[in-house]
Amino acid sequence: VNKYDAVVMNPPFGQGGSTAVKHLDKAFSHLRNGGRVVALIPKGGSADKKFDKWYEGEKDAVMVADIGMPSVTFKRAGTSVNTRVVIIDRMDRKLREATANSGG
Repeated sequence: VNKYDAVVMNPPFGQGGSTAVKHLDKAFSHLRNGGRVVALIPKGGSADKKFDKWYEGEKDAVMVADIGMPSVTFKRAGTSVNTRVVIIDRMDRKLREATANSGG
C-alpha cells in the first residue's frame, strides 16, 4: 500500500535544504524495490551536507545521476538559487546483486 514505481518531485527547499531532504526521504520511503525518485533539490553548503547524510544512511539508495543546474536556471522566477536534479533508485541488496549478475 502506498508504494510506487516512481516519484518526480520539486519539494520546498526550506532552510539550508532541510525541508527538501525531509520530503525526499518521505518520497523514497514510498518507492517499491526497483523504484525511482527524481528530485530537484538545492545545492551547496548545508543543503549538500544534509543530503549527503541522508544518502549515506539510506542503504537501499543507488545514485543514478546527480545533475548540477546552472544558477541562472530560475532567474526569470527571481532567484539564483543553486539546484541539482538527483535520480535515485531504491534497490535492496538482492536486487543490486541480481542486476550486477545480469550485466545490467
